[in-house]
Amino acid sequence: MALDFEMMTLKFTSNEIRRPSVFGGKKSSKNECIMIRKRSLDLVGSLAGLFVLCPVGVVIALLIKLTMPGPVFFQQWRVGKKGKLFQMLNFVP
Repeated sequence: MALDFEMMTLKFTSNEIRRPSVFGGKKSSKNECIMIRKRSLDLVGSLAGLFVLCPVGVVIALLIKLTMPGPVFFQQWRVGKKGKLFQMLNFVP
């Protein structure tokens, strides 16, 4: 019953919070191999997505240029990881 109350109120002791993770620990070559595979798959997938969506972007840009005066893109500043600012290009609405 006490455990249920702790779960409902989200009150835990510091020992329960600081307990080491089941998945943490030493890095092994197996984990590194898996991470390399995952990164490779991410890169291949993102490149495939770019090739598939690039023609769609060209069509949108042409439609904007033919129907509206002015530029096709506008620049916008966004806040990224750790508060770092980056500039993003968007299609004109």
